[in-house]
Parts: sequence; C-alpha cells; structure tokens
Amino acid sequence: HTSDNRQVANGSLNSRPNAEFVVDIYYNDECDGSGFGEGKEYHQSFPLTTNEFGDVGFTIELTDLVPEGQYVTMTATDSTGNTSDFSRCVAPAAAFLVTTELEGVSSGCTVEDCSLREAIIGVNEDNGINTIAFGIHQSDSYLTQGPYTISLAEPLPALTRPAFVDGLSQPGARCPSTAPAPIPLDPFTTMNLLRSEKSAVTDSPNDTEPPPVAPASLMIGLRALYETPASNAGLVVAGGNSIVRGLSIQNFPGDGLALVGAGSHHIYCNAIGLSQNGLAAQGNGGHGIVVQSAGNVVGRDLLLMNAASDPLPVEEQQYRNLIGANLGSGIAIVGAEGTGNKVYDNFIGVDATGRSVQGNRGHGIYIEGADQNSVGTISSLAGVGNPHFNLIAGNGGDGVHVLGTDATVKGNFIGTDLNGTCLL
Repeated sequence: HTSDNRQVANGSLNSRPNAEFVVDIYYNDECDGSGFGEGKEYHQSFPLTTNEFGDVGFTIELTDLVPEGQYVTMTATDSTGNTSDFSRCVAPAAAFLVTTELEGVSSGCTVEDCSLREAIIGVNEDNGINTIAFGIHQSDSYLTQGPYTISLAEPLPALTRPAFVDGLSQPGARCPSTAPAPIPLDPFTTMNLLRSEKSAVTDSPNDTEPPPVAPASLMIGLRALYETPASNAGLVVAGGNSIVRGLSIQNFPGDGLALVGAGSHHIYCNAIGLSQNGLAAQGNGGHGIVVQSAGNVVGRDLLLMNAASDPLPVEEQQYRNLIGANLGSGIAIVGAEGTGNKVYDNFIGVDATGRSVQGNRGHGIYIEGADQNSVGTISSLAGVGNPHFNLIAGNGGDGVHVLGTDATVKGNFIGTDLNGTCLL
C-alpha cells in the first residue's frame, strides 16, 4: 500500500508452529504467468516467528519505493534453509492504512498513525485514494495479534465517495466459515502477500504432524461507546459502487450498516451484530443492515467478486455475511429508492456454524415499498449446493416479510439449520 509517499507491504505466513523465518522481498518488471513470482531484483529482508497455530502476520515498510510499473514478490526461508515458493505477484496500490484502534483525528493519515475516522475523512476528500486497508499493531512486532475492536465515542462520518473498506487486509483475518480451514501439512508453507496465497513445497521431511488450526475470525470490529443518537448507523455507505468486507459491526444504538445514496455497493464477509468469530451476540439497536439505495448486493456474488479480481480464491473462502442478535430486522430494504437489490448467501439469525440461533428480534429480511428485490437464488436449487441461498432462522418475526411491493424469494432455507434437517 502507498500512503504519504511511503510504501508498506502487509500479509501473513502459515507454516510450522513457533518457527523462525526470514522473508525476502523482490521487485520485478513483470509477473510470472502463474501469478506468483518472480524474484528478479532482491530488495530487503525481515524476520518472522510463527505462533502456536503456525501463523504470523506482518506490516513492513519498504526501504525504497517500488518503481512505477514494477511488482513485489516475497519468499520465506526457515532456520534450516528451506525456502517457500514465491508469493503472489502484487502491484503497489494507493490506500489509507489504518494502524491503530484509537479513533482520534490529528493531522491526517501517515504510515505510522492513521485511525479509521481519519481514513474515511481522507477518502471523502477526493484525493484519488479510495481504499481503506488495515494493519493495526503490526509494524513493530511482526506478530499476528487481535482481533481488534475500534471503539467509537461518537459516530463515524459517512463514506460519501466510492470506497473499498477492506477488513480482510488485517493480517490473520478470515471469513468465519462452516467449512474447515485448509490445514497446511508440513512440508508445505503458505506465503501470503497482501492477502494472496500460494502453497509451496519445501525440502524439510521431518515434521509430518499438522499444526493446530486457528479458528476463522475477522480481525476488525467496530463498536459504539455512545448511546445516542440512534439515528446514526455504525457505518454509513453513501458514495456508490463501494465494497465493504471483513468487518464486525457491534453494539451501535441504531442500525449496524446503512446503504444509502448512489447504491451499487457489494457487502460481504461481515458479521453484523455478532462478534468477530461470528459466534457471540453483539447486537445493534436497530436493523443489522438497512438498504435505502438501488442495485446493491448483500452477500456473496461470485461474478462480482471475480470481476473485481479478488486476490483470495473464491473456493477457499466462505464470503457470506453473518447477521444476528440485532434488535430490528436482520436486513431491511425500505423505500422507493431501494430497488433491484440482491440478497445472496447470508446467514441471518444464526451463528457462523449455521446450527445455533442468534436471532434478530424483528424479521429475518423485511422489505417494504421497494420493488424488484431478490432474496436467494435465481434457480430452483435450494440449500448448500446452491451458491446464492440464504439461511434464515431463529428470528423474532417472519423469515422474510414483504409488504406492499414485489420481490423474488427463491431457493433459501428458512426456519432450519444449515443442512435443512433441523428446525431452529
């Protein structure tokens, strides 16, 4: 990421537990055809030590700017000289990098000090940077820690310009998932640069037992310390064509997330009203997500994600939103502006396992006065084999409540667990 005319690289390494590595950084004129490597010009090195799960995250400042048009790759070498394959080849991208869970505003974002509030203000100033990435407490220790909670004494400013708010950029972040995380059996090492993965065989035959697997969890939470005004959502997205992913939005007095203004937003891999691991209730005082704009996708849309060149392999992640424990409805689509929205692949009223209730007090999904909205698949195939189904159960009102408008509701599990075999 480029900020303040300086550059940092953030990512993670997965290998043997409690092992020491040296990471080498290379610059390249072009990427290998595979998308990983090469290592034309050595640039710098830094040390890493994995935790008990074999994971470690990092945010490292580059000593020299990457020349325009060049790319960055990395390798990791252990203490016995075994080296991973190259990481994914990545071009620098301008971004505001949030480095602290504190919320103050000083003189604006720098590489060393940038709050989420300052990053939103920076995006709204229309300086050509629209990405907000996260690297909280990574630059000093290189250790994966967290999850982190950004506690807010007053409402955040609305995002008034198109933005990419990327909570998955915080090292260690994974979408809470019902599917088990892949276990990298040694001698496999995963080098993850800027949220991109590559598995590589090393030459070490000694350790054959897999390391324990860290539970999947988001790393960035937003929480309100204030009790009023309830009219303010935890995060308001108004600029149009925005992406929000990788956030847990908790304990706000009003709605958790509001999609207003120009619309055409894509919202996925968030926990709204639930903890970062998607298991514990942290409900908001209003709806989980309120939609008052057109053309949004709430949940996983594979076509949109592939079009955006998402660096995380789609098949290895569960990108659904988890929406539960809110005092209003899980998702509310209301008003004449809320037309043409799609609600795909969400868990609404249940936790990340899809088997335990974390119900919203209102309806699972509430649609009023908004036309041509879709809840679930466009095909007739329901359930876990259908990539666009919603699991809606355990809520205080109806699973889906449509009032005074037309909507398509098709191919969802309503009132059951993930497998459709147990009533919730």
